[in-house]
Amino acid sequence: MKKTSFLLLLTLPLLLGSCVSPVTPSSSETIHENSDTVPSNSEESSLLESSEPLSTEEEGTSSSKEEEKTSSSLEETQSSSSSSSSVILDGLPLLEEDSRWNVGGALNSLRGADFRNALANSIKASGNKTCSYKSLWNYFVTSDASKDGTGIRPFYHSPDESVSKGSCNKEHVWPNSRGAGKTGPGSDPQVIRPALSSENSSRGNKYFGDSSSLEFDPGSLGYPGARGEAARILFYAATRYYDTCGTGGSSKGSAPLILNNNPGSDTMLHSLGTLKTLLKWNREYPVNEAEIKRNESLADFGFARNPFIEHPEYADYIWDDLGLRSEASEEVGPTGTPHEMVTSLADLSSGDKVYLVAVSGGLSYGATKVFSPNTPWYIKPTEGKAPVDGVFYSDDTALAEFSVTASGGGCVFTAAGDDLYSFIDGTYYSICYGKPASSSANPVSNSWNVSFSSSGAVTMKGIGTNVYAEFYMPSFCGYKAEGSIPLYFFKK
Repeated sequence: MKKTSFLLLLTLPLLLGSCVSPVTPSSSETIHENSDTVPSNSEESSLLESSEPLSTEEEGTSSSKEEEKTSSSLEETQSSSSSSSSVILDGLPLLEEDSRWNVGGALNSLRGADFRNALANSIKASGNKTCSYKSLWNYFVTSDASKDGTGIRPFYHSPDESVSKGSCNKEHVWPNSRGAGKTGPGSDPQVIRPALSSENSSRGNKYFGDSSSLEFDPGSLGYPGARGEAARILFYAATRYYDTCGTGGSSKGSAPLILNNNPGSDTMLHSLGTLKTLLKWNREYPVNEAEIKRNESLADFGFARNPFIEHPEYADYIWDDLGLRSEASEEVGPTGTPHEMVTSLADLSSGDKVYLVAVSGGLSYGATKVFSPNTPWYIKPTEGKAPVDGVFYSDDTALAEFSVTASGGGCVFTAAGDDLYSFIDGTYYSICYGKPASSSANPVSNSWNVSFSSSGAVTMKGIGTNVYAEFYMPSFCGYKAEGSIPLYFFKK
């Protein structure tokens, strides 16, 4: 891919001192996140809430009725996955009506964040029961009972397997330190699963995938179907808790749960993935009877249902391999002030106003003037629709705006009012955006090598630092290698 390079100079005040290095998981986190043991029978009894007794009859519902219920649900799930062949603009089938999830009809035009947000409301309406992290075993003994009734079916293992309860602890499928904590998602039985203690330790807080050392393959323990189960649990968590996260445990920060393809080692971002792999697993490893039985069992207790077990196809209406989908309808045209894409130095003239925008999954993420509250070396983006035919439409006043002037064959980007831009001091993750607390004793400029690809994507590399500016979902920051999410310049 041919690139044209030139030098950009960003002249602005800097933050005091060096940026903090990235947060990396501690060794104890990586080894074992959930060291708590299973309560004894006497402890379990004392934890049981008096308003929700688990009677012998409730635990011992006849197997014939359960099998009939599970078989019916499985047929419905398989039927819904291969529903109507009618297609709309983005090639996805029209969804059949399902009143439980308020899906169908007008909602057939929803995609991405709109579909996710509507589905999140329906999830919450499907069950309002909550419990403490400590009391989860009160429900697991029923929801995760082995098929033969002799023990517990551990996560990552075949539905036919049975182990003793004492060999298990509680596995955060969305890890504790990556935002689940021990409240919200961290005490939700749809997100927490009984697992063999040794395998919980082996996984640690790794995200799911099958290629890098940071990834854990849930099918590597002998049951390939665990890949599909894991994917559907994460879809549930990223949908129900898209605007929040758990607290307590080893969870830090307030970033909401998010799925992407580059979770990395910084647990404070509360990101997990890899998204494209999860979507692939969801299609390749279909819902099984054990998943359905568990979903129904939790619903019987009053907990929210997981819609991706009943309709695994919903995941493709929220995400594609790059991230959140864009809207499907062509009826509503773009709104906002148009900004043309800059594809070379020749596109820039003195006085031009320029925005830096990342584009992923049908959405745009513009660099703003706002720091991330918990990780001040990251800058928060503002989310909007993806550019249309090379034009970015926005009237968002939070966007960081640069004034361009010619300078020695390159350009000088100056932030109006000293309310932005950045520095790189040569350390990992040390690129910052935003209004500095003070500019005293700090240099006021930084040099960048900038190049454009044939598609117009821009690469910004700090000279002498080997650090790149990138959008590292869900923030702008610096990284030691060129980011995978493309960045673009747009001008008014």
